[in-house]
Amino acid sequence: MSRAQTSSKTAPKNISVYCRVRPPVSQEKGHTFENITFDPRDNRAIVVNRKSGTKMIEKRYMFNRVFQPSVTQKDVYDTFARGAVEAAFDGQHGVLFVYGQTGSGKTFTISNDDPKNEGVLQQAMKEIWGKIAADKENDYDCSVSYVQLYNEILTDLLDEQKARVRIQIGSEGRGDVVMVADATGLPIERPVKDYKSTMDAFKTGMSRKEMASTSMNNTSSRSHTVFTLNINKSRKTHAVEVGAGGDAAVALEGRLVLCDLAGSERVSKTHAEGKTLDEATHINRSLLTLGKVVAALTENAQHAPFRESKLTRILQYSLMGNGNTSLVVNISPSDENVEESLSAILFGQRASQIKQDAKRHEVLDYKALYLQLMADLDNKNDKTLEDALEEERGVYEDRISALNDQIKLLTEENTMLRNENGQLRAAVPADKLKMIVQTPASQVGGGAANGAAAGATGGGGVSGGNSWAEASLQLREMINLRDAKLRTISDERVRLALLLSEEQRKCFKLAQKMQAFGLKYKMERSQLTRRQDELAAELAASKGTDYLSAVTNFDMLTTLSSPRMPRDGEEFNDLEKAQAQIRAFRAERQELIVYQAKAATAIRMLVKERDAALRKAGLKADSN
Repeated sequence: MSRAQTSSKTAPKNISVYCRVRPPVSQEKGHTFENITFDPRDNRAIVVNRKSGTKMIEKRYMFNRVFQPSVTQKDVYDTFARGAVEAAFDGQHGVLFVYGQTGSGKTFTISNDDPKNEGVLQQAMKEIWGKIAADKENDYDCSVSYVQLYNEILTDLLDEQKARVRIQIGSEGRGDVVMVADATGLPIERPVKDYKSTMDAFKTGMSRKEMASTSMNNTSSRSHTVFTLNINKSRKTHAVEVGAGGDAAVALEGRLVLCDLAGSERVSKTHAEGKTLDEATHINRSLLTLGKVVAALTENAQHAPFRESKLTRILQYSLMGNGNTSLVVNISPSDENVEESLSAILFGQRASQIKQDAKRHEVLDYKALYLQLMADLDNKNDKTLEDALEEERGVYEDRISALNDQIKLLTEENTMLRNENGQLRAAVPADKLKMIVQTPASQVGGGAANGAAAGATGGGGVSGGNSWAEASLQLREMINLRDAKLRTISDERVRLALLLSEEQRKCFKLAQKMQAFGLKYKMERSQLTRRQDELAAELAASKGTDYLSAVTNFDMLTTLSSPRMPRDGEEFNDLEKAQAQIRAFRAERQELIVYQAKAATAIRMLVKERDAALRKAGLKADSN
């Protein structure tokens, strides 16, 4: 999975460092509280009075803010943690950690589970899941990890067996820290879906954390713990459009890291012995290394000893200025602990000099990219189907146009024949026509013979009557022939009109079938796409997205999305039926073309016969 890092313009230039002074506790009964004072005019200043020989030295120290004992947990969260939460939503690494003497209130600040005084972690998780629920434009994929560094052994608190964890550098040279199971090499993150599942994971890890009672703290943490929430933010997949820019396939990979450091201890005060002493030794050693790293970073040393402790290895990415990092220095108000408090304050002063430029982690969202490519492919497939339908419609429109031209031609010819027939009927008087129609053919023939004989003897009147009878008979036969042709042409015109309507009906049915086929194809493709997404999600959940190859994914996706690959038997059957229908329509189109050629030939023959009959009738009239 390719990644890109960009500098954030909203990150502060230096690590934000705050100082919190807790109220007195029962172990401090009888102590004095005079050496730690505050400036009422400036909430960023704290004053430490320290005895040096016979003199009292007063020193003023500045922080981003000093939290006095009366400050509320809500105020601490809003000032100290909200910026890191917003950074995690923006694809950065928001890092929050607390530092100080044992019993100075670090765990109370970072993860107190009292509903009336919730710690930073509880408030941050509520705000994060509230923002996720309110964001309708993006999809979120969240996971958590919870590790413990105990006696320089890093273990997974979310694993029932507290399996060992190995630290390694993130992929593709980003430099960020990734924690994987030592036995399998797989990431140790567990997916979470809401606030409840997140807090259940945290409480499970807390129950497995190493704790002990000392003279200074009844519930002293004997290990450093790091709770991490990973937030993968991507655009909702249904919002991807054809031709969308690169932003549609880019997701943000943010991380919120909350580090609860174990407190530094002075054995003379905690009276640690045996196992507790060994634990204190490892705690102090790791905190000493942390101090050396901070000093090296602020002094621009050529080498910072990150590898001397796993604690500094875990915090290496953020300490080097790549995250949006904030630190709370917790101190005790007691004069008995002024040396430890001053040491913690000096650590905070050095840490505040570390420069930072938080990196924005952008990841390639393969799911969005896949949907974008599928949309492009669907657009091409729809265009192909549209072109095929357009071509088929053009063929049928050409056939319909040809039939319309034939109907128009036959109608014009029919009209012309009707006009000529009317003219012929007007040329023959009605009484003569009636007489000719009623006269038997034998009489007409005999009359003609007698007329011829009489004509030979000079009876010209009879001969003229016989010639008129013959001409009238021929006209009647011609009219009958034209009436027959007129009926034939009318019948042909009706048949062609019926054929035209049938073709139009077939064309409409074909368009309906093709539209139904297209809708069915889109529905099936949508179902297969959802199933593909479910399978991809299951594969990612089982093997992890880091093990998916971009080339393999795209080959697989291209194969699944290709319209030439069979998805199921039913879809192939439908495609074969559609192709068979197209072949049948093409064969029918060829038959109609042949028929049209034959009809054109017949029309030409009728026209020739009509012209011949007209010429013949004209010659007869001239001879008479």
